[in-house]
Amino acid sequence: MEMLYCSHCEKELPFLDEVEFGIISPLLSVNTATPPSAADNGETALLQRIPIDIFESITGHRLLCRSEIHHHRLAVYSEE
Repeated sequence: MEMLYCSHCEKELPFLDEVEFGIISPLLSVNTATPPSAADNGETALLQRIPIDIFESITGHRLLCRSEIHHHRLAVYSEE
């Protein structure tokens, strides 16, 4: 993890290295579209929250949505 300025968020935030991102990335590929069975038992909300919780446990910073994790990755930052 490294603290860098995020032009999307307009502030300094933690960015994940590839090892840290590798922990979260399999969870980001899970489809979180609401199947009929998940609507009743909260599975969708859990699948949305888990990657955010892991990001917070690694960085100490809470993101608002899981899509933000993609642009808080050092490899992406170095491409910009």
